[in-house]
Amino acid sequence: MVNSRAKGIRAELALSKYLREQGYEFARRGQQHSGIEGEDVVGVPGHHVECKWDEALNVDKAMAQAIRDGKPDVIPIVVHRKTLERSAERKARFYRHWKVTMRAEDYFDMVERTEQLKGELEAERVARREGGDVIDAAVAGLEEKIRQDCWNEQWEESR
Repeated sequence: MVNSRAKGIRAELALSKYLREQGYEFARRGQQHSGIEGEDVVGVPGHHVECKWDEALNVDKAMAQAIRDGKPDVIPIVVHRKTLERSAERKARFYRHWKVTMRAEDYFDMVERTEQLKGELEAERVARREGGDVIDAAVAGLEEKIRQDCWNEQWEESR
């Protein structure tokens, strides 16, 4: 018999490590036991993370838990994978990958926001490029003025 609490802790620690490897440097196991944090894993901004490591996951039940436990202003997600079966190498290769389940509306909102941000970034790049052209023209104008002033000084001195 597997101690489900210990298995849950191992899963949360494994997911925290994976998230840190993905760039979420503050990802760590939540403090459910103290009532401070109601998340399995914290450190993923804007998301309530429910972590599951189960052979027969009921995704709907896990998602309902993430929605129930999360705050209204965050996106509930279930990050899950099956337990690694070391004796079955073929299965272990498949099971080692974490998967994310989220509501479709949250996913499409995220995609739309990403596209908006990409558009804003491209507009900023164009503005900087055009601003760079203006700066280059201003620098060229100053260089020409300096040349003219130097030439005029030399002309005056030679007279």
